[in-house]
Amino acid sequence: MLTKTEHALHRHSMMTILVGRFIGPTRPLVPLVAGMLDLSPYKFAIPNIIGCVSWPPVYLLPGILAGVAISIPAGESTGQFRLLLLCSALLLWLACWLLWRWGRSTRRAPDRLSRWLPAARLRWLAPLLALAAVAAIVLLVRYPLMPLYAGLLWHVLRF
Repeated sequence: MLTKTEHALHRHSMMTILVGRFIGPTRPLVPLVAGMLDLSPYKFAIPNIIGCVSWPPVYLLPGILAGVAISIPAGESTGQFRLLLLCSALLLWLACWLLWRWGRSTRRAPDRLSRWLPAARLRWLAPLLALAAVAAIVLLVRYPLMPLYAGLLWHVLRF
């Protein structure tokens, strides 16, 4: 793990430090290896601070969103709203992942998923899923229960 972290820091240091904050086993290794490699403090501090500030919301927000969705009072369209919220989140995640794979498909060696997701398929599938995610989010925002959900969410996130 240490040699992989060292290789990643040499190859793309800022991104390694930022992503290293989100992956549990590498969290303590990235600063250690950066110090051993005499990485400039300025080159280390900026992505480290961004990672430290952004990872708690990224980790906690899905649970908060789900908890608020569960606390919506039962009604005739509550189930549909929860399903639309879940579908929107899944479509958004899947679209981001496919767009990321499509962007990396020309710069990396084929892996096990490349057989089912070649660059030619990703070229039309990733934008299509991104469009479906945007449509689901628009439907979600226009749903009648959205003001109630937003109010409950604001109540939870308010300090």
